[in-house]
Amino acid sequence: MLNRAMAENRLATGQIRKAIEQYRPIRGVSELGSTRVEIEKYVPYISTAVHHGHRIRPDLRPHLGVNARARRTEEDPKTGDFILGQPITLIARDSRFEYDLNRPPERAVGQSPEETWGLDIWPNGLNDGQVEASLRKHREFYDICETLVNALRARYGFCLIYDIHSYNI
Repeated sequence: MLNRAMAENRLATGQIRKAIEQYRPIRGVSELGSTRVEIEKYVPYISTAVHHGHRIRPDLRPHLGVNARARRTEEDPKTGDFILGQPITLIARDSRFEYDLNRPPERAVGQSPEETWGLDIWPNGLNDGQVEASLRKHREFYDICETLVNALRARYGFCLIYDIHSYNI
């Protein structure tokens, strides 16, 4: 299981970027809490678990139209545990029901069953502020990922990303 004490070591996005740009090891959680970053040593590949998370922001929970069991059918629990021990990991901490890291920003916060596996996730919709808060977390993950990819490409000439998923029943 993921180490909870280490997982709560909050790091400003600027701190994470600076460590990556200087090729320093780093571990902790991004400023908004979207991503667990762990870099033990620099290699030309990144292991990601973009659907590991199950968290939903407290202000969104009352609006949620699906229960935890239904959410688990589309989340990939334990995929973050699977990649522990890899030299570079990015592990998403939030549920893809809040924002989906497999989608571009304009489609990341699904608002209709057509966008969300036939599930009515937000039956009464979300307001613009709620959507924007989720999109900030989506951006945070990809800002970190982009910084890391650019640093690895600069050092090695290429970068591979192993994006771990699972199939849930």
